[in-house]
Amino acid sequence: MKGEATEKFIRYLVNLRFEDIPFEVIDKAKLCFLDTLGVALAGSVTPIGRLAKEFAVAVGGKGEATVFNYGDRISCVLAAYANGTMSFSHNFTDTTLSCAVHCGPVIMPAALSIAEKEGSTGKEVLEALIAGYEMMTGIGNVINSGPRRMSLHKRGFHATATTGVFGASLTASKLLGLSTDRVIDSLGIAGSYASGLLESVTSPESETYKTHTGIAAQNGITAAILAKLGLKGPHTVLEGKNGFFSVFGEKNSNYPIMDQDIGKKYLIMDSAFKLYNCAHVWAVPLDCLKGLMKKYKFRPEEVAEIKVIIPTMYSYVMDDSKGSNYPRSYAEAQNNLPYVMAAMILHNSVHIEQFNDRVLRDPRMKEMASKVTVEIDSSLDEVFKETDKAPAKIVITLKDGKKELFETLDYPQGSPKNPVAGNEIEGKFVNLAVNIIGKEKAKELVHMVGHLEELSNLGDLIGCLVV
Repeated sequence: MKGEATEKFIRYLVNLRFEDIPFEVIDKAKLCFLDTLGVALAGSVTPIGRLAKEFAVAVGGKGEATVFNYGDRISCVLAAYANGTMSFSHNFTDTTLSCAVHCGPVIMPAALSIAEKEGSTGKEVLEALIAGYEMMTGIGNVINSGPRRMSLHKRGFHATATTGVFGASLTASKLLGLSTDRVIDSLGIAGSYASGLLESVTSPESETYKTHTGIAAQNGITAAILAKLGLKGPHTVLEGKNGFFSVFGEKNSNYPIMDQDIGKKYLIMDSAFKLYNCAHVWAVPLDCLKGLMKKYKFRPEEVAEIKVIIPTMYSYVMDDSKGSNYPRSYAEAQNNLPYVMAAMILHNSVHIEQFNDRVLRDPRMKEMASKVTVEIDSSLDEVFKETDKAPAKIVITLKDGKKELFETLDYPQGSPKNPVAGNEIEGKFVNLAVNIIGKEKAKELVHMVGHLEELSNLGDLIGCLVV
């Protein structure tokens, strides 16, 4: 990599060992791991999850790693694709708000696929997982945070996909035991595999974006294996004239160095857990709405209008109609702000169940969604760019016309600055997993992940992921 700072950062990650990592970081990594497993298991029975499984099994390869739920053993590269796609089939995965990337559904599937192939220990998996989060988030923070926050999205790239391949490459490289030079080669190769267009997120009827995490996990592993076999990658892949920062970002920009907080702060600690099955930018409006419902106890039929006030950047994850059209499918509903606000008012929840056909076709949902309007407030843009806040405001007008209810928040519940207890994330996992693998296996997985560092291999854990 061009520049001593980036190479220093990579060498630090390559040499990162479990014994050097603070306990609170280990605990957060376990929760991220468990949270993504729950989403993946629930995602395994979605149409896109089944499609990914069918593709991966059809292509096949030797039995190195297991497909979640189904139990097929195929190549580690294809297992990572299937499991990674399942992990993003629901919009329920963790988010690093500073740079708007989802590390879990890329890093966890990559780590498990290689760990199963290599017979890695739980400690080694935790090391690789934390290092992968560090790599992916570090790149995201350089190119997609601060004054450039969501600039990748603005340019039409899906930041999770484009940064994810580097995180998966680093994770796989550590578990394969590559030397520092080979890891740098792997990241260099991975840069040529960076891909993912936002068009599939904002276009109705498309679910291509749900495969982006699987593609990033697959390509990251591929890059690591190719480096192990001897393929050389450009060491200037990030900071070179035609490197990732220049091509995906802004040419001739002075990007911050990647090692500025090296050893002082672990970036996995910035990961925020989702409590709603939708784009994370809608979590604050939903939290605001939930708070007003609890405080004022108004009935749905009393609502005349709900105005949601957001920064300009949030519109990048809405469809071209800015969410004004009532969704026709689950794929459209997940990023549709009026729909999820209606779900909160009528169901007091925005979970997977709020996106089934019965709810989607409920005329009450369509009527309530029609009362939601979206207003862009450019004054919130500077707050969004200069901090890690995810600001939003809502104003509810009741039909009696006597009262407007107002609420604003900066951080969604589940984020580091508005945290939830670990047992809430464990409860979320059980709720997602129980219909797939049953209550006993779900509880056993909670226990095993909680003691992941004690496992000499992941055989028993993998066994619990299969029906």
